[in-house]
Amino acid sequence: MKPGTISDVAFGIRDLCAWMVETHRHSFSDLDGDASEEFVEYLGSQRAPEGGDESDEGQMLYYKALRPLKVWVHLWNQADALRDAGIPAPPEAPLSGQSARRRALQITGDPNYAGFQPLPDEVALPIMEAAQRFIGVPAEDLLRLRNACRTEHARCVRVGLLPLAARKMVNRVAKEFEFSVIPGDRESWFVMPKQREGRDFGYLFVVNRLLSDLRAAGVIVLQSHTGMRINEICGILGGTNDDTGLPACISSRRSKTGLNELFYVNGTLAKTVETPVAEEWLLGSRPVGSASVPPPVRAISVLERLCAPLRDANVTTLIVGAANGGGSFTLGAEGDGMLPSVPALRRTQRDFVEKHVDLSGLPDANQWQENLAGYRDSRGTCLKTHQWRSTFASYVVGVDRRMTAAVAQHFRHLSLAMTEQGYIRNRPELREELDAARAQKTAKFFWSAARGDAPTTGEFSYVVDEHRGEVEAVTEGKSVREAIGALATWCTENDLRLWFSAPGKCFIEHSPPDALCHKVAGTSRWTNHEPNYAASDPNTCASCKCFAVDGEHVEFWRNRYVENQKAWKWAVASGCERDFRVAKARADQSAAILQRLQEPIPTLEIDHATTA
Repeated sequence: MKPGTISDVAFGIRDLCAWMVETHRHSFSDLDGDASEEFVEYLGSQRAPEGGDESDEGQMLYYKALRPLKVWVHLWNQADALRDAGIPAPPEAPLSGQSARRRALQITGDPNYAGFQPLPDEVALPIMEAAQRFIGVPAEDLLRLRNACRTEHARCVRVGLLPLAARKMVNRVAKEFEFSVIPGDRESWFVMPKQREGRDFGYLFVVNRLLSDLRAAGVIVLQSHTGMRINEICGILGGTNDDTGLPACISSRRSKTGLNELFYVNGTLAKTVETPVAEEWLLGSRPVGSASVPPPVRAISVLERLCAPLRDANVTTLIVGAANGGGSFTLGAEGDGMLPSVPALRRTQRDFVEKHVDLSGLPDANQWQENLAGYRDSRGTCLKTHQWRSTFASYVVGVDRRMTAAVAQHFRHLSLAMTEQGYIRNRPELREELDAARAQKTAKFFWSAARGDAPTTGEFSYVVDEHRGEVEAVTEGKSVREAIGALATWCTENDLRLWFSAPGKCFIEHSPPDALCHKVAGTSRWTNHEPNYAASDPNTCASCKCFAVDGEHVEFWRNRYVENQKAWKWAVASGCERDFRVAKARADQSAAILQRLQEPIPTLEIDHATTA
């Protein structure tokens, strides 16, 4: 468990246990399926605290529901281990086999709460255009104005002016600053609003807010162009590379063809891994020799120049928080910056959209029936930072549906299913594209399997043999391209489209009642058209009649074998085999699959020094 997850689990345990006491349930064995539905109703009756930000109410209710639901699901997933330890365990799967996240979204019940849905184009494009515009000429103006204010403040301190008098002089510099005209416009991009008499520092306050907007614009550009999580951006380190003149977090190298220069940002990956690890994300590219700067590179450069004066040995991140409502952005000294706060960055993004993006002309819904009224009526303040991630993914796949695997790799997802279901499939205009892509990949699988190009194993492999004659009839006399197209149509007509995951391929649409994941979760029915992801795991899938494995999945099973065989060998050397029986079973299962795929079993050695 990561340190950042501990508080969520603690809150989830607190809320679940409080409800158990209230309803006189004294053991985990009382947490059956009916109890979980009763708990869902209870959570739905809860509301966000009074006096909070109305735009956050849906999100507050969502997380209040998600935390205890995830604890309940974890209890079910560990039921066997609990029983082995003599602890009563939940007797059946909760939430009718649905995931905690899906039920939490249902509990939210707020049509304006977008969750992590991709932003509609009508919302995303104006925001991205405004943010990219802001890190151009306006950024140069604001950084120049900030430097002028700091220079004037230093002069006043040097000549001995009192702090109040010094701030008045700095306020005058802000008042008299002339903002530039962006090429193509007729007027300055910003005009200082007149201040009421007696407001000695009104202009300085405006500058502080504009600098906060600049930070928000830089983060929006970075998220919308790369899909990085907001916490990953918070973990990027600051500094400048004296050799390249770029921020120290950016590296570049040529593409394989040598025609393009690729820019990467170095950061830390915390999700989908046991402990945080160093990682890099692609920022953009340009032709070798070009002087153009990709927008994310420009955004990081602006953020570096904005935040550099406030860092010290304790705060070394690229982005820093600013005290005094953002006031230290203008006059702050070294060490005045604070570690970045995700809620603060989310709030400043909403402030930027509300002030610099006009969404008032949006209709209630677009042609895909995506809700636009919530964004229009809230003036964009219902924006969630994580939506940029799914927006980026859906755009890339919308341009070329073959990019799903590339997006999954870019996001460091554990499987294509995570990318498709969590970030892409919710986009209405992509559903038909994804279904067509699934049919195409299924056709390629049958073409390869029927020709005997690669070994296939798994409970479903016998169905491939059953359909071998039909596949040959459909493809007879056709070129490879024509054969794949004909097979794609045949797969669609016979409901043989598959679902992809790292362990293998799921053919649930061939025979929904045979899907073992739904049987385990108690949700088996003929109407199922996709796996039950909450109950799916490699052990379950490998025993399922809807599952097949071919050469695409060798790496998963090889890694699974190595990981579990190492654990088992260590257990044998340490004399604690009983506690590692699960690892032994997983290693044996992985080895059997590799053998059926005619792949060699890795040879391992254990460092016995670790057992001392």
